[in-house]
Amino acid sequence: MFPIGDHHRSIGLEPAHFERRLKPLVLTRLIPLCEQNYNLVELGPQGTGKSYAYQELSPYTILLTGPTTVANLFHNMTTGKIGLIGLWDAVAFDEVADLQKMPKEVITTLKTYCESGTFAKGKDAVSGRASIALFGNTNQPVEVRVRSSHLFILLPEVIREDMALLDHIHFYLPDWEVPKMRVEYFTDHYGFVVDYLAEALRELRQHISLK
Repeated sequence: MFPIGDHHRSIGLEPAHFERRLKPLVLTRLIPLCEQNYNLVELGPQGTGKSYAYQELSPYTILLTGPTTVANLFHNMTTGKIGLIGLWDAVAFDEVADLQKMPKEVITTLKTYCESGTFAKGKDAVSGRASIALFGNTNQPVEVRVRSSHLFILLPEVIREDMALLDHIHFYLPDWEVPKMRVEYFTDHYGFVVDYLAEALRELRQHISLK
């Protein structure tokens, strides 16, 4: 849709400093913003910009920074109000380890939603369009991970061995290929106005879907 350099500069980065493979990897973080029901996982060091898109680039996404509940995330049976999944285009978990602290019902419902794009609303099943992004911080080298276990070992115990959920992760961003942000990575060129970029990404959601 747009030249690839315009995308990077619109999110504040200068593509001239990134190798060919790294450019699309950085832009992969934007897929949940422009595609319905897209499930992304990125586990890596702090300072690589994992959650930046969900904080700064779109008013239609939300970044969760702590434990939540079924009522808050999906549907409140008492008030009848829909949760975050029904209100936002993308819901990101800033620290996936927080899932370990959440009620079992949250995990069960999240698994169902990632698998089918639906969640329970009383006796009915309701379809949602929100994409899910799971972020986690680690400084463990990838060589250690693959030698001692597997790439999902950093996920909390409640989901790391759940193949039904892992099978519905659409992209695992290889964090070991993404460097920590440095001053020289930021662009001093012009890109698209962020408000325009956010609206363009949202419009794409009407045309791109995994369902």
